[in-house]
Amino acid sequence: MSNNKTNQIIQLNQKLCVDCGWCLSYCRFSALILDNEDKFNIIPENCCGCGECIEGCPRNALLL
Repeated sequence: MSNNKTNQIIQLNQKLCVDCGWCLSYCRFSALILDNEDKFNIIPENCCGCGECIEGCPRNALLL
């Protein structure tokens, strides 16, 4: 696990994402959220580019 910010930001494939929220527990930087309508959102300024959240996505909807 790296604390260093990279120049990469997590990206979401909207066609694969089902807004399940599994990835949220993998992101320790609060870069991934479910909004009030339970829709998945990325907060790019919080993303360090570590890619740990990718492991938490059962649909492979996240990539760097």
